[in-house]
Amino acid sequence: MLDVNGNRIMPGGCSAICKAIQGNTTLREIFMSNNFIGPEGAKNVAKVLQNKKYITELWLSMNSIFVDGAISIGEALKDKKYLEVLVLKRNDIGIHGMRALKEVLFLSKTIKELNLAGNKIGDEGCIMACDALLQKTNQSLTYLNLSDNQITCEGANKIAEVIRKCKTLRELFLSNNKIANDGARQIATALKTRKNFQTIDIDNNKFSGQAVLELFQIMPVGKLNLVKQKLTDEEARSMSQTISMNKSLSQIYLSHNELSEVGLGYFADALAQNRSLTDLYITHNDLSGTNGQRLLSTLKQK
Repeated sequence: MLDVNGNRIMPGGCSAICKAIQGNTTLREIFMSNNFIGPEGAKNVAKVLQNKKYITELWLSMNSIFVDGAISIGEALKDKKYLEVLVLKRNDIGIHGMRALKEVLFLSKTIKELNLAGNKIGDEGCIMACDALLQKTNQSLTYLNLSDNQITCEGANKIAEVIRKCKTLRELFLSNNKIANDGARQIATALKTRKNFQTIDIDNNKFSGQAVLELFQIMPVGKLNLVKQKLTDEEARSMSQTISMNKSLSQIYLSHNELSEVGLGYFADALAQNRSLTDLYITHNDLSGTNGQRLLSTLKQK
C-alpha cells in the first residue's frame, strides 16, 4: 500500500514517487488524494498502473487532474479487472473524462465503491456511469457517490434503475445536484423495492413538498439528510409520525429549514418516542420558542 494523502506533493513530487514505485509489482492500493498533482501527475500515476495487474484501490480525489488526467487514468485501468475502489472526487473531469472511465467501470469484475462527486459530469456522464454499472453480470457495488455533478431528473431516472437492479448497493450520495420532484419520486419508487439500504444523502437538491415525504417514509434508512428543504408544518407532521415509529434511523439532518413553532412541536413529540436516534443536526432553525426549548429538553434526556 502507498498512502501519501494530503501532502501537497504537486506534480514534481508525484513524479518522484511514481519513479520510485514503478518496479513494485505487488502494490495493490494507492492513496494519493488532495495533492494537486494535476494532469501531469495523473499521467505518471497511469504509467505506474500499467504493470499493476492486481490493483484494488485508487484514491485520487482533489488533485485537479481534469480531462487529460482522467483519460490517462482510464486507459491505464482498462485491464484492472480486480479494481474494487475508485475515488476521483473533485477533479473536474467532465463528460469527456467520464467517457474515458466508462469502460473501466464495465470491465472491472469487483467494483464496490465509486466516488465521482464534484466532477461536472452532468446527466450524460451520470447515465454513462450507471449504464456501465448496470451491464455488469455480477453486481458488487455497495457505495455510489455522484454528489455535486449538476444531475437533474434525467440522471435521477437512471440512478433509480441502478437502485432497483443493483441489489448490493447500500449507500447512495446525491447531494448538491438539481434533482426536482419527478426525479425524487423515481428514486423513492425504486427504494420501495429495497429493504437493505443504509444511507441516502439528498441534501440541497430541487425537490420539495410531497416528494420529500415520499422519500422519507418509504424505508428504514439509517441517515436522512434534508438540509435546506424548508419543510412546511404538514410535512413536519408527517415526518414526525414516521420518526416516532422508526427503529433504524440514527441520524437526521434538518438544518436550514426555517421550522415554525408548530413544526418544532411535532418533532419534539416524535423525538420523545423515538429510541434509535443518536444524532440530530438542526442548526439555523429558531429554537427560542416554547416548542424549540421543549425539543432541546427532550434531546438532553436521550
